[in-house]
Amino acid sequence: MRPSLLLARIVSTAAIFHAPETRARTHALRLARADALGCRYRGVAHVDAAARLEHFAACLDAIFEPTDEATFSRLRAAYGGWSASSSSVTWREGETFRLTDLLPPLLQAVAGYQFRATTTPAVALPRALGAAGDVLCGCNCWGFAWSVLEAASAVTDRVTISRGAHDAAWRALRNATEPVRARDGRDLGDAVARNGRLRPGDVLMIWHENEGQGRYLDHVAIFIDDDLYFEKSGSGDATPFRLIDWAGLTRSWPPAVFRWDW
Repeated sequence: MRPSLLLARIVSTAAIFHAPETRARTHALRLARADALGCRYRGVAHVDAAARLEHFAACLDAIFEPTDEATFSRLRAAYGGWSASSSSVTWREGETFRLTDLLPPLLQAVAGYQFRATTTPAVALPRALGAAGDVLCGCNCWGFAWSVLEAASAVTDRVTISRGAHDAAWRALRNATEPVRARDGRDLGDAVARNGRLRPGDVLMIWHENEGQGRYLDHVAIFIDDDLYFEKSGSGDATPFRLIDWAGLTRSWPPAVFRWDW
């Protein structure tokens, strides 16, 4: 029950994507949309014991018990229906499946992987870029979020790798999305209130503004379910693409310090 994707094959063979060795552990994961359909599942955390920082170690997933085809279709619509590039995983009677199987193909392909920054000769790039020497190819949270939006707007089996300036990323993401709400981090204590009005595929932008300085975009993640997000967890080489819950997200980004825009 794994999708046959060009992107998945690229991820498996390209040196810039690395799959760390992990161990699976039970994780207390709740999926509001799956619960509403009466589905049975168990949460799992794939933990990288070699992670340089503890809060970058876990990548979450859920394993669903076998269900009927109609329920499987409703789950796939709930968790991946927001993207034009949709999952090719199909229902099979009596088989288990994962939450990541239901997500759009790009998220499926990179889940659990780490990105290794690399260089490419400028001669391989379009002359219009005006680059000289070697060019660093990197990927961070908002570069990944942009590629998710690209795949959501039109069917594609490719991914754009980027790590733009925070101010340019802020403008691009705001121009490509419609605001849902903005909240001071100190107002996010109530789970019902912070998840209200949000839908899978919504973009979360976490930012701060120091006195006398402009807004600085710190992090971007994609809403998947109540208190569950998909992110490129940082710009460094040892930071995974992953599903993360509210506890994990706020361990990296304390709500009292930042502002949160969806």
